[in-house]
Amino acid sequence: KVYLCGGGSASSILKTIKVFDAETETISAFSRDLPAATDDPACAAIGQYVWVLGGYNGGALKTSQRIDTVNNTVYQYTASGYYLPVATYRMNAVSALNKIYLFGGYNSSNTALDTIYVFDPSVPSMTKLSATRFSASSSFSGIQRGNSIFFSQGQNIYVLVLASLSEIDAWVNSGQSEDE
Repeated sequence: KVYLCGGGSASSILKTIKVFDAETETISAFSRDLPAATDDPACAAIGQYVWVLGGYNGGALKTSQRIDTVNNTVYQYTASGYYLPVATYRMNAVSALNKIYLFGGYNSSNTALDTIYVFDPSVPSMTKLSATRFSASSSFSGIQRGNSIFFSQGQNIYVLVLASLSEIDAWVNSGQSEDE
């Protein structure tokens, strides 16, 4: 299932959660709304939980909301380990090894970011990785495969190789398009 969280238009920002069921090809409303209306959040799943991180509601947000897909509950965290260090929207999120990796986005001044944060909900902690090798942007897509996260920005493909639950082993930037 795919969970569609928040969103908005020029005149309103939504709190709704919709669920797309790929088997039945239907969209239905989740039993609860998000605690806070949120446009452009980063969303990723770990186990039964869908995490809704940051977003926009008249300004960039630092918030962390969790959807429990088994018990049909939604919760907004207030503890510091769950908050983004910088209010951010339009990030890309990829879950891997029970953590969520957050790439790029925009801050409250609408400045594009070149940061990667690692969110570990089990601790909880939000850690900024020290080295990034991509330009500031919100135009990312990513996927986890094995012990790597592959994400793209334009024609560049980046690989983040995960050595363990707590360290990054290597960065590789192919810098090549499919045509090359």
